[in-house]
Amino acid sequence: MQTQLMDAYSGCTEAEADAKPRETCINVLLQPTFDLYSTSDKAQVCQVAVHTYNDLKTEAAGSDDKKPDACATLYAHIFSSYSDHL
Repeated sequence: MQTQLMDAYSGCTEAEADAKPRETCINVLLQPTFDLYSTSDKAQVCQVAVHTYNDLKTEAAGSDDKKPDACATLYAHIFSSYSDHL
């Protein structure tokens, strides 16, 4: 599983993930690793991941905090949900 995460994460472009977090999430979940997920499961995972990322971004904008890493936030949620499905 760690190899799959590292391979997927290495293909993530921060600028693209920041600009299009939902599309980034969907693209990850289209990989064969997630074939056993239902469409509903995929939608739920992306909804939570994108919502979390947007919340972190909003919090950082209201303070001097550094903007969160889109790739790290999205992939952490996606792959933690994968562990929950095992």
